[in-house]
Amino acid sequence: MVRYRPAERLDELVDCAQEHLETKTGSVRRLAELFRKLDTDQSEIIATLYASWNDLLLRKRKASDEDIVNESVYHWHPRKARFP
Repeated sequence: MVRYRPAERLDELVDCAQEHLETKTGSVRRLAELFRKLDTDQSEIIATLYASWNDLLLRKRKASDEDIVNESVYHWHPRKARFP
């Protein structure tokens, strides 16, 4: 299991991110707040589905809900199949 802890100088990193994100800072904060409420499995499912959707789009393939789920379950790590 991977455990995350805040980086040293986290405040500096946040300031730097805000500077580079400019007007998108609020959107990133809202997204982080949504993920904060999820457990590890839920976060993993969402991140994998998003990455699968992105992969399909990059390959200029159809990206229906079914296609995204199939990409996530069958074309990623076999452990992804544990999610119903």
